[in-house]
Amino acid sequence: MNKKLLLYGFLYALGVAVYVSLIALVITSSQNWFGPATDFWGPALILLLLTLSVAVVGSLIFIRPALWALDGRKKEALVLLFYTLGWLAMMTIIAFIILAKINH
Repeated sequence: MNKKLLLYGFLYALGVAVYVSLIALVITSSQNWFGPATDFWGPALILLLLTLSVAVVGSLIFIRPALWALDGRKKEALVLLFYTLGWLAMMTIIAFIILAKINH
């Protein structure tokens, strides 16, 4: 097991978790900040935010593995991708457990 790749995977997954948490904060607070979305701009902004989020999260998860694969480091690229996805899955499971504990 390559500890450097494991750490990179953790940091990228943590970056995704932090970014998603910030976006969730924006979404849950948006009605207080901007009022109700009753016209064209509300759905347009949500779709723009979705597009930005896909780009940011995709970059955090896939850029380095893609660059490494193109550079001929395919095994390391796959290992990093699986470590990142594994860490992200663990963080998601932990979030579900915390949510279940809070709501019971």
